[in-house]
Amino acid sequence: MPTRQIIEISTGTILKIILFALGLFTLYMVRDIVLILLLSIVIASAINPAVRRLQGYRFPRPLAVLTLYVLTAAVFALVFYLLVPPLVSELRNFATTFPALLENTLLQLQERLSLFYSYAPEYVSVPAESLTDQLNEFINNNFFVFFSAGSSVGSSLFGGVFSFVLTVVLSFYFAVQENGISNFLKVITPREHEQYVEDLWTRSQQKIGKWLQGQLLLGVLVGVLVYMGLLLLGVRYALILAVLAAMFELIPLFGPILAAIPAVL
Repeated sequence: MPTRQIIEISTGTILKIILFALGLFTLYMVRDIVLILLLSIVIASAINPAVRRLQGYRFPRPLAVLTLYVLTAAVFALVFYLLVPPLVSELRNFATTFPALLENTLLQLQERLSLFYSYAPEYVSVPAESLTDQLNEFINNNFFVFFSAGSSVGSSLFGGVFSFVLTVVLSFYFAVQENGISNFLKVITPREHEQYVEDLWTRSQQKIGKWLQGQLLLGVLVGVLVYMGLLLLGVRYALILAVLAAMFELIPLFGPILAAIPAVL
């Protein structure tokens, strides 16, 4: 005969579960602020090795951080100046020629399906004209839906001007102090866990910075190599595809697959 087991849940356990659920709900409500904080910490960690190197040349830490920010802004401005005009030109050209390209592709598809249908009608249940009409209707009905969905996702990921400015300010504040991130973690960590969190952060800080530097370097290298390769192959809109490849390379694992989709299409 099986023995009966009695499980008692104390009031303290119930309160902990409720507080945990409230904490998760609070994090979800302020998720944008949490993401900005995490991004600021990652940026501050990424530039910390360069800051220490400049300090070795007798740069005061605030001046070293400011120098790195100015140099980074100058690099981004140069890249923006060099890339945006040809990128806008290619996008305008693509928007102009896309309907003709789509119509030509559908005509070629219709010809091939018609040829296949004429030789093996028993294997094709729908005529080629009907298939291409359905495909054309599907693209026309969903192209702008996909484009608007992608735009909304991009805007939610990269945020607005306020989020960008806040990220820059917070990352500068964390980087300009010798132990800025450690002091911030002490503020949000219970006193009994402060030592553990500080040790964990000290061990992981260098790895986070190296990871971000590696991702940025990979993005630049992949973008340049993709652009050169597409130019050699004579692929149209090489700059657009290269920029997409560089941006998606920042996403681990799935980034290269996502970058290949528009190129294949």
